[in-house]
Amino acid sequence: MKTTRFTRRFAAAVFTTAAASLLYLADLANAQPSPVLSTGIGTWDMVISGQRRGTAQVQFFNDFTLLGYQLTTLPPLKSPDIDPRTGLPESAGNDLLNRTNVVGEAILSGVWSFNLAGSVIGSYVEIIAISEGGTNRIVENGYSFSASVNPQRAIVVSAKGPAGNVKMRCKPTIPLNDLSLAPYYGTAKADNQSFTEFFTLMPTATPNVYDVSGSGPTYSYSGTAMLIRQGNLSMVTGSTDGTNNVVRAVSGIVPFKKSPLHGNLSGIQTDALGNVRLRINP
Repeated sequence: MKTTRFTRRFAAAVFTTAAASLLYLADLANAQPSPVLSTGIGTWDMVISGQRRGTAQVQFFNDFTLLGYQLTTLPPLKSPDIDPRTGLPESAGNDLLNRTNVVGEAILSGVWSFNLAGSVIGSYVEIIAISEGGTNRIVENGYSFSASVNPQRAIVVSAKGPAGNVKMRCKPTIPLNDLSLAPYYGTAKADNQSFTEFFTLMPTATPNVYDVSGSGPTYSYSGTAMLIRQGNLSMVTGSTDGTNNVVRAVSGIVPFKKSPLHGNLSGIQTDALGNVRLRINP
């Protein structure tokens, strides 16, 4: 399993060489949404569940292309079974995901159309930048999907690919409460240890997406957070513990309509034995 912090600075270089359609913010500003899937609707908020979980913002265009941005993590990782004969772990419960999944920040780029029955179908790839051994490379996870559409109200996408099967439940993006009005502190728990952290959320040009900046006892981190109207908050951050690059990807449901923001997020962290939890407090 690999995780990634897809920084906007590196993304600009990646997109230039990958494909022109990956210029996410520019394309969303210039292209026209499809009247079939989203009459009067610009972007859709997506809750991602299944073998991946998290949030995304996606737009469907008139030219039968789609473009989006997502933050994902994994469901809780299972502890490996212990072989009674040897006392050693047999195999990781999430072996398939460990081999194929990449979680963190990703750009979505794809196409959509209709089948003979008139149902919406399509395919897309997650484009992810991974830093390994001091070099950057691009990883792509491919998906095929079908979708049921309630025009201007909801879309349900069922997608399948080698990196896992997912369902995306979508509602039109709307402005939400500004999360940058107060600093936050959190309690991160991993490997039976707890750490107190302080962080801030700063608005970006994309609605309901924030730059994250924070610190713990011996480390600092930065990243991205996304809040969607269904009440889900995802956060992907990267830090350096002095030697290693550490990536955390967490997601959860928060009572965002109440001020100030608080709640529990869970996911994975690369320097932990899989699972990590983050309790957010104002």
